[in-house]
Amino acid sequence: MCRNIDNPKITRATLPNFCIISQSLSGKEVTTLYNSVDAFVYTTRGEGWGLPAMQAMSMGLPVMATNFGGVTDFMKPSNSFLIQLDGVVEIPTDSVYGWSLGTKWAEPSVAATVSIFQYLATHRSHGQRVGAVARKYIVDNYSEEALGAIINDHLQRIRSKVLSRRLHAAAPRHARQKKGLLG
Repeated sequence: MCRNIDNPKITRATLPNFCIISQSLSGKEVTTLYNSVDAFVYTTRGEGWGLPAMQAMSMGLPVMATNFGGVTDFMKPSNSFLIQLDGVVEIPTDSVYGWSLGTKWAEPSVAATVSIFQYLATHRSHGQRVGAVARKYIVDNYSEEALGAIINDHLQRIRSKVLSRRLHAAAPRHARQKKGLLG
């Protein structure tokens, strides 16, 4: 819903369309939603991982998100639009997210968010190119195949260490002493 703003340049016709969704969506509904938008905005105070941003990137959308928290593990200037901070502040003691002494969260910059919005509205083709880079990055690094390969490599390293330890333990004591493996 638009508020009456004392600026004749800002009207319902000049504002971008947006929607706030407050209920849970099924996976199919989330995919449909991503397919219906031009960009994905994720202004948060901090995320453990940021799965919605990753999902939007995997759909090839230009994604803008707070440059703080878990999203910085996969969102880079080359594949997304990172929103700078106005600062980092203590979490309020009555926060529903849980308070503990020294815990802080981000204050995303409203001015930076508006600036990126305006840029994407006037440079759609650049946003689409960044979205394509984002999709490739997510598929190359976080698809089932990519993660399967990482897990397989890790399991092979563990297997090699276990086999090495078994061989070491099975070698006769005098053979291990000759090789300097026992004191």
